[in-house]
Amino acid sequence: MDLVSIIVPVHNAEKHLEQCVHSIIKQTYQNIEVWLVYDHCDDDSLILCERLRQRDSRVHAVYCENSPNRGYGALRNHGIDCVSGTYTMFVDCHGLLVNDAIERLVATANAEQSDVVVCNYMKFNDETNKYLVHINDSDYRITNYTPKEWLEQNYEYNYSLHYCYSAATAKLYKTSLLKRVSYPVNTEFEEDYTQYKIYLLADRITFENKAYYIARNEEHIFDDSYFSLDRYNLEFIEERITLLAVIGFDCSKEALAFRNRLKMNIEHLLGEQRLEEYTNATTIMKLFNRYYPEVKS
Repeated sequence: MDLVSIIVPVHNAEKHLEQCVHSIIKQTYQNIEVWLVYDHCDDDSLILCERLRQRDSRVHAVYCENSPNRGYGALRNHGIDCVSGTYTMFVDCHGLLVNDAIERLVATANAEQSDVVVCNYMKFNDETNKYLVHINDSDYRITNYTPKEWLEQNYEYNYSLHYCYSAATAKLYKTSLLKRVSYPVNTEFEEDYTQYKIYLLADRITFENKAYYIARNEEHIFDDSYFSLDRYNLEFIEERITLLAVIGFDCSKEALAFRNRLKMNIEHLLGEQRLEEYTNATTIMKLFNRYYPEVKS
């Protein structure tokens, strides 16, 4: 039975951490190790990490040295350095796993010989204490993708595929893949810079359309109304387009996404009186529309 490592990045997580870890250690698949990776916290998260470690020998609590408050990227990287399992999962400290999530994902990985198995989400609303289930049993399917095919799902909203693509959570990775990447630090959106690289490193990616991961309403993953210039920055998409173009991928959808993001940036840069950045962005838009008019909306 393969060892599965679960990395839980912990920052000011006192409110939900115990429930999160409980959902992991009570899995039907028991051959696991859990790494609670924490930085400086303003609540009692560190005390809770130690208490959880003492309750179960499979749980480890480690401090992310020299990386105080540098974001989830630093915590994910430190966790990757620690793990020893054949497979690895990320579970954010406000997330939960359904009872048989790991068992089902490992079975799929073995059956399909996949490097990454992606599952779907449920959303939990703390205010109403209700689950918002967006995947029905009749929608269940297992589909295999090449990296090139899976990258196209970044712009597919049916069955929430866009969200499944984007997040680090709700995936079972071969640990050997994660050992080859590094999440950026000092950014709230480290996944944007990293997930597509993991997919490109894989040979086979499997999507299982079943909600094995529960995301709380604190997570912005389902909230398209949430906007910030950091979230919709241009840097990561420019990097991705450059790499995909160089290796010969069709970048037409990426170009349209870049234009839409550029348009949002222009609107907000003007509103925030960031005039130098606004001028540069409008110039890029003019050039974009002049030389690539086919993607204009």
